[in-house]
Amino acid sequence: GEVLLMNPTAEKLLGVNKENKLGKPLLENVKNEQLFSLTKNISGGEKKEIELFSKDDSTKKVLRSSSAVIEDESGKTIGMVSVLSDITKQKALDLMKSDFVSNVSHELRHPIGAIKQSLSVILNGSAGPLTEHQSKFLSNAQRNLERLGTLIDDLLDLAKLEARKMPLKTEPCSVEKLIDETCETLGTWAKSKSIKIEKNIARNLPQTNLDQNKIIQVITNLVGNAIKFAPKDGKIIVEAKLVAANSKIEVSVIDTG
Repeated sequence: GEVLLMNPTAEKLLGVNKENKLGKPLLENVKNEQLFSLTKNISGGEKKEIELFSKDDSTKKVLRSSSAVIEDESGKTIGMVSVLSDITKQKALDLMKSDFVSNVSHELRHPIGAIKQSLSVILNGSAGPLTEHQSKFLSNAQRNLERLGTLIDDLLDLAKLEARKMPLKTEPCSVEKLIDETCETLGTWAKSKSIKIEKNIARNLPQTNLDQNKIIQVITNLVGNAIKFAPKDGKIIVEAKLVAANSKIEVSVIDTG
């Protein structure tokens, strides 16, 4: 197709002169294969990214192309509009962010590992006998360290963060067990604010396939927010019931905040 309109920014990004391009094919006399890929096999709404290197390869520019096909009333393609965006700085910032998250995540592993080892020594009685109450608190701490380690693993997988997708590791599990663990973990915090946590769990709930760590994280966030905003001497109710309409388990958190 022929070029009908080109703004100064497009001229600069493509390294061409508008006066020499209007009425002519966009890629005429252009030797860069990456530029050819922008318009090759393009379809409406498709986005492409290319890297353009300077002649001495010391610098590069990253462009993103968003194109839309123009059709007439009969549905015949009569043209195409392409928008080029210079995302070089954005890509550099993304790389810096990825490096930062990776470095921080690795640095967090060392102190967490040391804490885990210390807790294990204390829990197995090597540092002296423990009361049942002390063992319970330390077991809670150890369990939450494991969850923290899981969160760090998620941070290290930058592909999941960029795609905003978190693959689920599902297995049969009791929702009641997850609620019990969460309420036990947050019980001390609630007690310090004179807040009572009650559980209202339907009998004989079936096991269901779910990602334990993700579900515990969600329930912890909900109950934690309830504790944060509930007034002193307030009450929080965690409910779980089977929804007959779609055979799913519904978990809800009710508070007086």
